[in-house]
Amino acid sequence: MHAAIRKLGVPVIIGGLVLSLTVIASVQLKSASRRHLEASLQSDANQVANHLQQSLNACSRLLRGVQSAYESTPNTGVTLFSHYAPGLFSDSGCTGSTSLSFVPMILPEQRDSFIQAQHQAGNQDFTIRPSGNRSLYAPVLFSTASVGALAIPSGTDLFTEPAEQAILAGSRDSGVAMLSDKILVGGADNLKIPGFALAAPLFAMGSPHAGMDERRSNLMGWAVLTLSANEWFHAAIGEDTPKLDVSILAGKDATEDARIFSTSAWKSEKSDLQQSRTLRLNDQNWFVTLTPTADYLESHRLSHPALTGLFGLALTILAGGLYIALQRRQENIRAKTEAMEAALQESDERWRFALEGGDDGVWSWNVSTRQVEYSPRCDAILGVPTNGAVTARIHSDDKAPERAAMQACLDGRSPLYISEHRMLGEDGKWRWISTRGMVVARTPDGQPQRMIGTLTDITERRTAAERLSTLGQHDELTGLPNRTLFFSVLQHTLNVAKRNKALLALLYVDVDRLKAINDSFGRMTANKLLREVGEVLRKSVRDSDVVGHFGGDDFVILLPSISNEADVQIVTDKIREAMKRDFAISNRQINVTVSIGVMIFPLHARTAESMVNSAMRAVRAAKAAGRNAVHIGAPPAQPATQPDEQAARRRIAS
Repeated sequence: MHAAIRKLGVPVIIGGLVLSLTVIASVQLKSASRRHLEASLQSDANQVANHLQQSLNACSRLLRGVQSAYESTPNTGVTLFSHYAPGLFSDSGCTGSTSLSFVPMILPEQRDSFIQAQHQAGNQDFTIRPSGNRSLYAPVLFSTASVGALAIPSGTDLFTEPAEQAILAGSRDSGVAMLSDKILVGGADNLKIPGFALAAPLFAMGSPHAGMDERRSNLMGWAVLTLSANEWFHAAIGEDTPKLDVSILAGKDATEDARIFSTSAWKSEKSDLQQSRTLRLNDQNWFVTLTPTADYLESHRLSHPALTGLFGLALTILAGGLYIALQRRQENIRAKTEAMEAALQESDERWRFALEGGDDGVWSWNVSTRQVEYSPRCDAILGVPTNGAVTARIHSDDKAPERAAMQACLDGRSPLYISEHRMLGEDGKWRWISTRGMVVARTPDGQPQRMIGTLTDITERRTAAERLSTLGQHDELTGLPNRTLFFSVLQHTLNVAKRNKALLALLYVDVDRLKAINDSFGRMTANKLLREVGEVLRKSVRDSDVVGHFGGDDFVILLPSISNEADVQIVTDKIREAMKRDFAISNRQINVTVSIGVMIFPLHARTAESMVNSAMRAVRAAKAAGRNAVHIGAPPAQPATQPDEQAARRRIAS
């Protein structure tokens, strides 16, 4: 009987052991499967948030490009916007955008004159809609739309809509781009679709806007970018979208009103596997929730519990072998989970940094070992061979501010390292580079251990801004300073002369009988003659003197430093002598003379406007005297006080 019990007991013990091991293995496998699922879910959630953040950064860079254009050229208003914005709009990489608009700020007392000015400019149907009296108007004056989208109608007052009003006022007070809550934007077939907007304030070149009061006083208007939420999301994520339900909220409250976008029907309940991420633009936050779908859960399941049970029953006789096999399987699962967790940690770092800037080229710096690693994209941006980015050199003029920005980040005085500087690659070309970085690891005592960052090639943007600035300040025909730049130089020189009680002279030079040459030989010949005359005038004066062209046959010369009237006479004689020559133009020999009107500060005039106006009257007097003559103007209508005038006459006579 005891033997029978022993015979019966052995299978029972073995069966019980196998069953116990099977249950334990099933529980452990389920736990490992859960960890694997959570690690995969967190990695995919980081990837989605990373792509969305990069797209927001691209849209923000688009608006910063428009701001830079306005701050770097004296030409302002809708003309600059209509020429500059469409190209920037199409090349910005801001996916899902529907329209980019110029919106001026109009005060109530400016409304009627603003509307009248649009009518006079040819926009006869322009009006501000809706009508009515308001404390501020923000009508759309120009809007460019992407293919298939609907531009915002001209005259639409964005300040009447609460969401748009909030971002216009917020961007004005903060000085940076702002995100809106959910709005309806123009889509295909004139349909209104859910979306959102970004607005950035615009300030004219030289207008101070460091503080909020200055920004409110000197605001010119806004650049407003509207986006379709659905198109923006799918363009940013791409075709390989994880099988996740994604919702984007403009606030922490999970309500329908706060929802900017959702990939499925709106659900307010929260899953225990739901992931949350934050998108940031300046000081604003959007909140992204990501929930796995049934397909996602199935595709990431490591094993099915029923298979584990069948596997244990099949190995009832081999209890020891089952235990060893399960142990090995557990080790494999643990190794896979650890690899996923390591990838997750690196993904977390990339995602956190993506919140602060774009990701064109990536670099990583081990501060302790001084070793820097660059991505292949960095090599392409800097124009160096593979793994050669470390050999690029910073321009000597940019090195000090770049080092200061880096040290501030290393010391913890600034959370970010941001620098725009020129770098020279092995191809011998200088490039403008925007560099951003942040410290991601420090020692227990606060010393930096590791930095990561990005490189962006901004050469085209800087070159475009410089070209716009040059075109706005020089005459296109002669290359000489135009009226705007010349007046600026004249005003500055007058201020210096007033402080130093010095003399300066303004010469207004008119080319005699230019109209007859234009009528006889054509406009092309006349333009070539004007370029030749401008070159003769430039060579007839000192390097410190300024020659400008106001258009047509009118040239101006500023002599910023003279001792007396005799100095002026020397220059006018030199100019008239230089004009005694044959100009070989279009196979013709052309002779011309010039008439010159002279104004001397402070004897004849004391302001830039009166200097130029008086010089124009003086040159007309010279032409009336028979042309090829010089006329020195009389004192202005409001003469200086007697002591000042006597002192000026003594300086001229000396």
